[in-house]
Amino acid sequence: MNYLKGCDRNSVLVTFGDNDTFPLWYVQEVEGYRTDVRVLNHMLASGHWYVQQMFSKVYESDPLPFILKKEQYGNGVNNYIPFMSIPALRANIRSFRS
Repeated sequence: MNYLKGCDRNSVLVTFGDNDTFPLWYVQEVEGYRTDVRVLNHMLASGHWYVQQMFSKVYESDPLPFILKKEQYGNGVNNYIPFMSIPALRANIRSFRS
């Protein structure tokens, strides 16, 4: 409760694992305490299904403001890292190894 108590109204509280997240979710779900604060689990945020949930209002917590549209966070969408070949960088790497 103290974590939530220290948050401003409509804050986003980022947690980094289950041990931090589940007690907060319990206090919100069961106790109904500070349901205006959005608890965002950093470890789950890489899952498209979790990001999709962040687009929805939960209790008093507004949806998170994303730059991309909800459809752009779907499974298999934007799941790549572009590779660009830059010859000048390759030359610098060779000289560094020498």
